[in-house]
Amino acid sequence: MRFTSFLLAGTAIASSSAAIAADQLKFGPLPSWVAEQPVPPASDKVKDRPVALLLHDQQNLLEPGKISTYSELAFKIQKPEGLAAGNLSITWNPAFDSVTVNRLEVRRGNQVIDVLKSGQTFTTMRRESNLELAMLDGMLTANIQPEGLQEGDVVELATTTEHVDPVLKGHVEANFAPWGGAQIGLAHARIVWPSNVSLKFQKMGDLPAPQQSAADGKKLYELTMRDIEPVIDPKGAPIRFKIGRMGEASDFGSWADAARLMAPLYRETAVIPASGPLRDEVEKIRKASADPKVRAQQALQLVQDRVRYVALLMGQGGYVPASAETTWSRRFGDCKAKTALLLAVLHELGIQAEPVLANPILGDAIGDGLPMIGLFNHVLVRAHVANKAYWLDGTRSGDSDLDSIEVPDFGWGLPLIENAQLVHMVPAPRNSPSAERRVDVDATAGAYASAPVTIQEIYRGDSAVQMNAAYASLSSDQRDEQMRDKARGYFDTFSTSSSTLQFDKIKRELEIKIQGTAKLNWKDGWLYVPTSSIGFDPDFDRPAGPLHDVPVEVSHPRFAKDVATLKLPAGLASGQKLDPAVHETLAGVEYLRTETVSGDTLTVESSERSIAPEVPYKEALAAVPRLRALNKDDVYLRLSDQYRPTDGDVAALKEQAPQSLNEYLIRAGAYLAHDQLDAALADLNAALALDPRNVWALLKRAWIRAARHEFADADQDIAALESVEPGSAEVIGTRAYLAEMKGDFETATKEYSKLIDRDPKNKFAHTRRGLSYAAAGKTAEAIQDLTALIAADPKDYGSLLNRATIEAGANKLTDAAKDVQAALALKPNDPAVLSSAGRLAEQQGDYRLAVEYFSKQVDAQKASPYFPTLGETPVIGIGGAFAARANAYWILGDY
Repeated sequence: MRFTSFLLAGTAIASSSAAIAADQLKFGPLPSWVAEQPVPPASDKVKDRPVALLLHDQQNLLEPGKISTYSELAFKIQKPEGLAAGNLSITWNPAFDSVTVNRLEVRRGNQVIDVLKSGQTFTTMRRESNLELAMLDGMLTANIQPEGLQEGDVVELATTTEHVDPVLKGHVEANFAPWGGAQIGLAHARIVWPSNVSLKFQKMGDLPAPQQSAADGKKLYELTMRDIEPVIDPKGAPIRFKIGRMGEASDFGSWADAARLMAPLYRETAVIPASGPLRDEVEKIRKASADPKVRAQQALQLVQDRVRYVALLMGQGGYVPASAETTWSRRFGDCKAKTALLLAVLHELGIQAEPVLANPILGDAIGDGLPMIGLFNHVLVRAHVANKAYWLDGTRSGDSDLDSIEVPDFGWGLPLIENAQLVHMVPAPRNSPSAERRVDVDATAGAYASAPVTIQEIYRGDSAVQMNAAYASLSSDQRDEQMRDKARGYFDTFSTSSSTLQFDKIKRELEIKIQGTAKLNWKDGWLYVPTSSIGFDPDFDRPAGPLHDVPVEVSHPRFAKDVATLKLPAGLASGQKLDPAVHETLAGVEYLRTETVSGDTLTVESSERSIAPEVPYKEALAAVPRLRALNKDDVYLRLSDQYRPTDGDVAALKEQAPQSLNEYLIRAGAYLAHDQLDAALADLNAALALDPRNVWALLKRAWIRAARHEFADADQDIAALESVEPGSAEVIGTRAYLAEMKGDFETATKEYSKLIDRDPKNKFAHTRRGLSYAAAGKTAEAIQDLTALIAADPKDYGSLLNRATIEAGANKLTDAAKDVQAALALKPNDPAVLSSAGRLAEQQGDYRLAVEYFSKQVDAQKASPYFPTLGETPVIGIGGAFAARANAYWILGDY
């Protein structure tokens, strides 16, 4: 169990006095000013816990020049898992602190074991916990593990720490009562100070009203709580609402007083010597440009790029910066040293600038607290050029453009100027994306064919610098593997052919580019468009309580933009149903998404941009339904039943053996579209072996068998269909087609009529019945069916051609010619229309016109990768077009 100043002793800073710091522990009785508290028994509320915290007692004596902190912790080991709590550590700063151990006892029933008198001792060591962050704090840790600890033992540890820091010249401040994180039987805090010290107090959370008194020239402030429960932080709230229970004490009258104390430390150290290497660097910048903005940029680069970061916090290093000259000669320094160096250079170049104290983690909470120096753990520079403030941080790297430096997201900062007040440090919403993803897919070869894919990711600003540093630390093989993993995050089947990383130091921009191929995952005929998701599934629910309705924190600043571009097979993009554009602000974030189609290319652009660091709770709750709706409303493409697989699809599907029923059905459909009936039949047989009652497979196999005049087998498939879906439209339609193939047109027309009775708009039934009527010699009935279709859709050129064929067969050439011309007006370059026009011209005896139409048909078919079948349109293949044209030439004698 770590016995730290944050948990028990709080934080204190005292004025100048004789140094009392020590690098070894002392041992002695409780100080006379301490009011000892009884250790309560463990409550039934915590009987199931491995460790029960019985007492947390912190008492402070604040005197000019010194602050003494008495801390006592008592806990009971209730289960074997709790024995690890016996690992006790005390941490202190030997430059300012002297620690006395007042008591270390183990109570076992009525027995009291004095651990220190039993011969055990603390082991003291210096452990730098942040070496990997180039931070040296000089803290010492004393550790002891009492021997023989048992389940049921109560451990009590009490220490007194005397703290002196001459830098702060008599000012004192302290945190106390940090009781938000654990169940505590008795929590006690007591502050004692001389009456002539003006001390202010502030409580956070549900700390009780204090008991206050004064006697013998001293004042007393005391808090007590019993059987307290941990504080549940309000979910999603800014950090200032997550402090929990905490007390503050400070003798600073204002933030200006605090700034007035710290400012001289930087005035004294931010000095350029009259001569020497640092002076030479300043003069180089001065000569390079007279523009103060350029000079400020070069000064920042000098500090960021040529002085590495190392924090030396030992001794007075916690608050006092090294001098500018010292830092330049060392070529390393912490935030204070780098700030002093940068200030020195800027001031020497005539640029107004001041240091600003900050806290990158807890800065949001500073505005609600008392003036305290201990709240800050960072410092940077605010420079003023041409009436604009620039935030320059020497510990960053790569800031090559002042205008691109955002206001740091530090909450509140304290400028070290006269009459200082806190300044709010919150970045503005970004005007350009800090992260972009672009995915380009070329699926023109087919929906199932392997598609070339290019993935591009662009990162800007701090994330670009950090990611570039991370990638630079990898070997080329490691980097390549990460690129492959990244690409597979977009497409499971992605095969990488190349990947590149390019970092632009000036722009602070990292571009990642991955190229390769992938097969698109059409799951049940739907394809998710990568990067198209926006919104999320928020959980803003909070339990009732005093902080129930505090604001909700927004990830800010953030601006991410995504673009997905898919080049699709002919006709697939135009057939998509596009979702309405999204442009709305929800819970502090602006969401945009658009879907557009241009030719055979579909593009989805989306973005999410924060506009504020937090939003009111009610506003966040009101946005929940819409955010969840957007989260579910991803963009999907539909592979319609009318999609005709390409040659590339067939080739791709043929290469890979199906692994499931659905894959067999998909490939069978592709084979059918290309009249590869044997291959289609094989896959349908395989599918039906897996699922003998699959309707689609039975239906297609029955049609193939009917077309091949394998009527007995077709009848078996229809019977199987009937057992699965008796009386269904599929069964009736298949039975009608089988009759049509048998030449039983009377039965065919009766069955098609059943479909029309169910659905008078059934185009398939009207078309097939019309053709069956025509085959049976019932021209009037045939024309009537097709006329009904044309009346419903005057642009139905397939029905126009079918009616023209029937009319021509009845020698109604004038009517046929009108229908053919109407079809030509709709589809002047369609091979089927041109074929019908050529055949009619032949029938009319105009062979030169027939040659003209057949020649156009040949040209149209040469320009198309495949010859589409449109509904029930009669189609003549390119070989037929050549033959028809040759026949017309022969009649004309042109051979």
